Amino acid sequence: MDFISTCGTGLEDLVAGELKNFSAGVSSSSRGMIRWVGPLEAGYRACLWSRFSSRVVLVLSEFEIGDTDDLYEGAKSTTWEDHFSTRDSFAVDCILSAPGPVTNSMFGALRIKDAIADRFREGQGSRPSVQVQRPSVRVYLQVHGNRALIGIDLSGEGQHRRGYRAASGPAPLKENLAAAIIALSGWDGETPLLDPMCGSATLLIEAALMRADSAPGLGRSYFGLTGWGGHQRELWEELIGEAMEREAVSQQQTWPPLIGYDGDRTAVRAARKNINRAGFEDRISVEQQEIHGLKNSLEQPGFLVCNPPYGERLSDSQAVKHLYRHMGECFQREFSDWRITLFTAAPDYADRFKIRFDSSTKIFNGPLACRLFSGTPLPMQENAELKVWRLNDRLDEEERTELSNRLTKNFRKLHPWAVAQNLDWFRLYDRDLPQFNVAIDMVGNQLYIKEFRPPPGKTTRLADERFSQVTHTVRSLFDISRDRVAVNRSRAPQAAPKKGSGRQNLFELREGKPLFLIGSVNDRWLPFFPEQRFVRQLIGETISQGRFLSLYDSSGGATVSAVLGGARKTVTIGVSDRDEETLSMNFSRNGLYPGNHDIVKDDVMAWLKKNNEPFDLIYVCFRQKRYRLSKSSIFDVLSGHRHLLDRALADLTDGGRLIVSSLIAGFELDSSVLKKYNCRDISRAMSSPDLPREGRNFRCWEITRSEVDESETS
Repeated sequence: MDFISTCGTGLEDLVAGELKNFSAGVSSSSRGMIRWVGPLEAGYRACLWSRFSSRVVLVLSEFEIGDTDDLYEGAKSTTWEDHFSTRDSFAVDCILSAPGPVTNSMFGALRIKDAIADRFREGQGSRPSVQVQRPSVRVYLQVHGNRALIGIDLSGEGQHRRGYRAASGPAPLKENLAAAIIALSGWDGETPLLDPMCGSATLLIEAALMRADSAPGLGRSYFGLTGWGGHQRELWEELIGEAMEREAVSQQQTWPPLIGYDGDRTAVRAARKNINRAGFEDRISVEQQEIHGLKNSLEQPGFLVCNPPYGERLSDSQAVKHLYRHMGECFQREFSDWRITLFTAAPDYADRFKIRFDSSTKIFNGPLACRLFSGTPLPMQENAELKVWRLNDRLDEEERTELSNRLTKNFRKLHPWAVAQNLDWFRLYDRDLPQFNVAIDMVGNQLYIKEFRPPPGKTTRLADERFSQVTHTVRSLFDISRDRVAVNRSRAPQAAPKKGSGRQNLFELREGKPLFLIGSVNDRWLPFFPEQRFVRQLIGETISQGRFLSLYDSSGGATVSAVLGGARKTVTIGVSDRDEETLSMNFSRNGLYPGNHDIVKDDVMAWLKKNNEPFDLIYVCFRQKRYRLSKSSIFDVLSGHRHLLDRALADLTDGGRLIVSSLIAGFELDSSVLKKYNCRDISRAMSSPDLPREGRNFRCWEITRSEVDESETS
């Protein structure tokens, strides 16, 4: 008998390999299709046991066509009465695999349907009915240019439908593709297998089916072959019994750990449902865990297999790029001796995984051209960043100026402090000497010089000379090349960036545990405020498993710190669209799942008034005197903050805390707030020694509801 097996592009060799195990003789292979011959038993085994194919088709006829009338005549000449009767139902699927006279698959299917109906009507006086969903017989038509192939689809529906999928998240992997990924990973069934972004657990379930020697078709309730006129029931039932016996024997084996994690609570619930339906609840363990918290608790090397997001699920390829980098660092740190296999449609970002790939396979996931990469993590390199800075001890005498001496003094004081605090950013100099009107920041391995406007009466020539002296001094003092020094002149035009620009130029800034992606330190369009670094640190250290609300923190840094500190839920309000994009990328760079954390587009006060959800920690960050609520409404911080804090404090849990920070010159808490609540000024404790000038306007309070206030409101 003549058969074809269809499959996803890139899986042809896998399908051909398993067909040989079914005593099939493979005659040819082309994109997405394997042609083979064998007895009916081989066709049945392919339906029951094939893990990688999409459909198994019994070929009835092939013929040349010049137009759609030829297609009709060729189909009508086929002896359909040998394969089903007028009492049965049928459907027709048409696949166009090359340009030819048939240009529309629906029209091609219609011509075949008409030919079948006309043949039955002319020969038997009546015709079988058409049933699209689960018909008695499904007819398969493939038109490749001027050649048509007609057959019976013994599968009846896609073989990826194993029967265990009760629920799934967005863009789930088809089961046969997942099985192919496991097979190509090289997993031996004996060592641990881990999927850190398991979604609905398809990869893990397919691996378990392989380990259990379980026929993937055993869980299916429908096959096209059972309604086919040539069906041999006894043979089919014999193969079903054999498969069940093999599965029962395999249950006595010792199983390795099969572990899945996902940051999405909904995905984890779906995964557990699917695992239970597949019968592997005692074999596969799935827990909610975001990538940032992924640890390797196993004592032996194993296989890590993953289908990470590649743009669709995060809706932003830039965020995906930063997520891949975080994943790569995690692999290096926790799985250095594991085999890593990654399936992605974003192969251009594969280098971010920090894997030494020794295998790369092109596979299509539907219309998406994807790559399956396998390899082992590259060795970790120590984070150099601020540690690269060294003073030049070989300065000439004329280079030892008042400015160089001040920079040397500041560096020796602040550099060890920044390294100890695990900070990639500190301010080395801020207008310490009146003749040098600049601020100098050391960020990673870059040095930034920002010039302030000269006082009235100072000539442009003098300002240029002194700025040149600053750049020369810092390059000599730290013995660095020109490309490691960035400048921002006060007289240079500062145009607003175009939409979408700047994202490619983001650089990383480490602040203790979190990593933040920001523009240059002089880029006001991607705000990040070092004055509040220890407020963010306090939030991360004290939030525990609580719920966190952030108001007006345009950088989103407090939210990232809270999530890394263990916050189980966060809500962020008062950020612009651009800030939201940056926050999304910061979530990805830190291995966080954005779906667990809400960014609300609403007026802060209006949201607070209708909110009835309590929070354990609320952060209010005032950076400007006024915030626009709508086209006609403005929130004035100085006069209106009392009402906002009253409303926010009403949303605190018992024992909860509210932290208020401000960078507004002269800002003080309203006297009514000081009287009504327990307010503790923590400005000094939260200040940074490298920012005495910038910190002059920085104020910070920790506020709790007093017992008197609670009794009055109860």
